[in-house]
Amino acid sequence: LYDIIKLDDSRVMISIGDVCGKGIPASLFMAVTQTVMRLVVRFGQDLQAEVDAANKLLVANNSQDMFTTLFCGVLDVTSGTLTYCNCGHNPVLFLRRGESTFEHLRNCGPPLGIADHVSYKPRSIALAPGDMLFLYTDGVTEAEDPQEELFSGPRLEAAILEARGQTAQQVVDHVVARVAAFAKGAPQSDDITCVAVVCNER
Repeated sequence: LYDIIKLDDSRVMISIGDVCGKGIPASLFMAVTQTVMRLVVRFGQDLQAEVDAANKLLVANNSQDMFTTLFCGVLDVTSGTLTYCNCGHNPVLFLRRGESTFEHLRNCGPPLGIADHVSYKPRSIALAPGDMLFLYTDGVTEAEDPQEELFSGPRLEAAILEARGQTAQQVVDHVVARVAAFAKGAPQSDDITCVAVVCNER
């Protein structure tokens, strides 16, 4: 799952996640997760309280023991500040303008839906013009070629570097094309989902 919604005139919520399992139960839990996140984040300014509340809601009546890895960030487009919680999801890749080494936005806590006593402590970074964020699910890095070799994190980072300086849509299109070329027609075993955020001049 992924979601990008405008919260108000200056804030945008950006999220990406991966639900355990497949089929109808996973699809339903994905829809519930997306709905819960839209509800709890829209009405407040405290990401920790909002993600904690979302987790409690997902734990309640979770009879099938489902869970969701989720990265949720709130971007202030005026200041460039991104406040985020990474709930057991793949590290989001942060590339600063002029740099070739990625910073990894790592976990702030476990996946959502596992235990209701967990508290998630947000972190913040500042995006400057030319900086880029890349969010993805493990279907990207775990895509296989006919010899069952994985696309891997290093290949993903190389593909992003090839597309630096382009628009967010062009970065995503380039990465997806690189994954497809690597797979050479091998069956896709997992969803391939990615989102790019490129900071323009303010």
